[in-house]
Amino acid sequence: TLAGLKPLEKDLLVAVDDCVAGDNAGGIYEGMALGPELPSGRRTLMLVSDDNFDKAQITRVVGLGVRMEHTADGEASGCG
Repeated sequence: TLAGLKPLEKDLLVAVDDCVAGDNAGGIYEGMALGPELPSGRRTLMLVSDDNFDKAQITRVVGLGVRMEHTADGEASGCG
């Protein structure tokens, strides 16, 4: 059951389409994976969209650097 579950809040960290060059910047990102740590201490966050078998769309893989912070209970959370 869903009783007792608390909905999560969300904050926009980055507008990916504002960061991606090209005429076909828009996409529906369907996959996400946390990758290795970067030299800056940030973690790699990879996003992937596909072309939906449509020649007007492209498959795109986007890599972002995100800073991870640990909450009071020790869980990691992303912070842009």
